[in-house]
Amino acid sequence: MPNEISDTILLTGAGFTHNFGGFLAERMWAEIFNHPVIQESGSWRIKDMMLADFNYESIYDQIVRNPNGLGFYENDKKAIIKAVSEAYKNLDESLVAYHRSNPNKEHALMGLLKHFAGDNSTLGFFFTLNQDIFVERCYLISGKPLKLPGTDIHEIPRRAVASKWEYELSGDDFITLKQNVDETLNYNSMSPSEFNYIKLHGSYNWRSSSGSEAIVIGLDKESHISREPLLKRYFEIFREVISRPKTRLVVIGYSFRDKHVNKLIKEAIENHDLKLIVISTEGPQEFIDKFFEFDPVDKIIRESDKFPFGESIINKGLAGYYPLQLQEDTIKKIVKDLFLTKKI
Repeated sequence: MPNEISDTILLTGAGFTHNFGGFLAERMWAEIFNHPVIQESGSWRIKDMMLADFNYESIYDQIVRNPNGLGFYENDKKAIIKAVSEAYKNLDESLVAYHRSNPNKEHALMGLLKHFAGDNSTLGFFFTLNQDIFVERCYLISGKPLKLPGTDIHEIPRRAVASKWEYELSGDDFITLKQNVDETLNYNSMSPSEFNYIKLHGSYNWRSSSGSEAIVIGLDKESHISREPLLKRYFEIFREVISRPKTRLVVIGYSFRDKHVNKLIKEAIENHDLKLIVISTEGPQEFIDKFFEFDPVDKIIRESDKFPFGESIINKGLAGYYPLQLQEDTIKKIVKDLFLTKKI
């Protein structure tokens, strides 16, 4: 018999961990730009590009994945890979430092996450676009261990220590994904006794099955994902889960800039009546307006290329909007509205 799946699914982006000391895109750009390997004279090409383009994913993509004809050398590639990798390490250190100053805030978060975890007979899903290990560090839901499907990883650290927040990643914690993903990996092969945490863009402590970084950044995410067996399967699971009838997708801290993600959300909205509930620090008008722009040539309002499929997402799918930061009181309100009174 197929597994029952919770009707309320979670998807998070960078804005989610920003509530707990994480970096947004602008801070990540600065961490990379300020790195000594970028500031060295030999990396002037990277500096010039970064000063003209503040999208660090675009920079990474052009140097690492499409270097032909752009004047970049192997040293440039190594420099940007090192700077990006250490930016994610700095992100992890920032999350740890924030926790030390706010040790009780994650308890309120767990009160929210447990409602997405499902019960003993229902699968819960937590999808994320983030590559940090914040959730692995802070996860404390009793009776539902965190599971990263297709890997042997549950919560980090894997070895017993006094505090997960005091644990520093070592070489053993940087794993290489398998080249062959179990063909049976789908929601019917998963156990309701575990909470499925699916990192759609990989994790900063993962290496791809080819031996390179598994972090999926850059403009051509869809193509890169298709070359990594586990990530490809993850997106297939995401499509299947959000396409089930009467499903609510709760989105926290996602900018809606990723075309490949928006496409799946759009299809689920139009074909399967997916309901979208957004939690964001943006005001509602700011959030909605960003999906559209004025075309001065045709003098019409059209969808913004920076936020693909906005019309379907906003006009057909948006069922709830919370312009809130994740604090103890706002988390309680979200839990009450979504799960206790089922206001939305």
